[in-house]
Amino acid sequence: VESERKLFATIEQVEGQIGAEGSIDALLTAVVPLVPVINRFFDEVLVMSDDLAVRQNRLGMMQRIAALAHGIADFSFLEGF
Repeated sequence: VESERKLFATIEQVEGQIGAEGSIDALLTAVVPLVPVINRFFDEVLVMSDDLAVRQNRLGMMQRIAALAHGIADFSFLEGF
């Protein structure tokens, strides 16, 4: 699925941008372009696929997105995170 490949490529790009600087400004600057890619992914892809390997791959991408802020911001203090 094209939106899945695009999300994977964008995650790798964002991880590189954030990792190089590691600041909240770098996090926010890198994540903003990720939002429409994530939205398209969820519009077109069923994460919880019946195919176990596909499901694990998609959940792994979600974990990578969730980990983008690790060491920079702790969202657990915000309601709903």
